[in-house]
Amino acid sequence: MRNWSTIGVFAIAVLLGAVFLRGAAAEKAAPELRATRFVLTDRDVKSRAELGTSPDGSVALRLADARGVNRATLSVAANGVSRLALHGADGRPRAQVTTGPDDWPNMVFFDKQGTRRAALDIGLGGWPVFALADDRGDDRAVLQVVPDGTPVLVLFDRTGRVIWKTP
Repeated sequence: MRNWSTIGVFAIAVLLGAVFLRGAAAEKAAPELRATRFVLTDRDVKSRAELGTSPDGSVALRLADARGVNRATLSVAANGVSRLALHGADGRPRAQVTTGPDDWPNMVFFDKQGTRRAALDIGLGGWPVFALADDRGDDRAVLQVVPDGTPVLVLFDRTGRVIWKTP
């Protein structure tokens, strides 16, 4: 009798294991999920994240705060321009990092009105340029290192006229 009870317990354990494993297999994620847009919502059904493609061939991931305001965007345009933009509480961009179609990187900082105030670029010629702008977005100070390694600093007045330059 003891052998039959041991075999019975073993058989029940095998059956339960098979049921458990079959349920676990059914819960496994599909190897691939395809769509043109995904929207992640919070418990109030407010959109908090969106990942999607556009008819122009671009793709973007947008992340929103609890109020639904877009606070960060990671995108790649059809022409290969990639961008990470960080937005303020009002949804306007505050900082942006971009890599252009010719692989030139660019970092821009904006004020609360959305005006470009500072930028750091590696120009098309391959040399770095740092620019500080006034409240209109006009460059007032530009520092760069030109191809021969010479640092150049240029200061502009409000009309854009050079007021000081070295060398």
